[in-house]
Amino acid sequence: METLHGQGVTTWIGGGWASELLSLEAPRHHHDIDLFYPAGGFEALDVCLASLQEVKLKRFPHKRAFVSQNVLVEIVLMRPRSDGRHVTSYFDRYDLIWPARSLGTCSGVRALAGTALNEHWTAFEAIKAARTDWAART
Repeated sequence: METLHGQGVTTWIGGGWASELLSLEAPRHHHDIDLFYPAGGFEALDVCLASLQEVKLKRFPHKRAFVSQNVLVEIVLMRPRSDGRHVTSYFDRYDLIWPARSLGTCSGVRALAGTALNEHWTAFEAIKAARTDWAART
């Protein structure tokens, strides 16, 4: 997160790591790191990815990914809306409108708020269906 931040890309940790950080779940083994990027687009991140080990198979309209120290890091775009909230358009087929105040901190770490994590978990089946639909059409 700090490497990206130093290059002008500020992200918030989400997924299982944020759930642990917020004490919403017990510590466990993780396969990746999920970061969330509130921005109008991926332009600044794409510049950073040129110097990182990008995973091209994870390049979607809503997501980018790279490998750092043998760990997959996935970055999900959260586009700002006029009402102050954010939206992620998963596979251009499912729009998750994030709750207000989705971006916070915990112990000095930028992390998605608990309400945002819950909203994401609730939408997970719809996100998977959007991925399946997208794959069938491409």
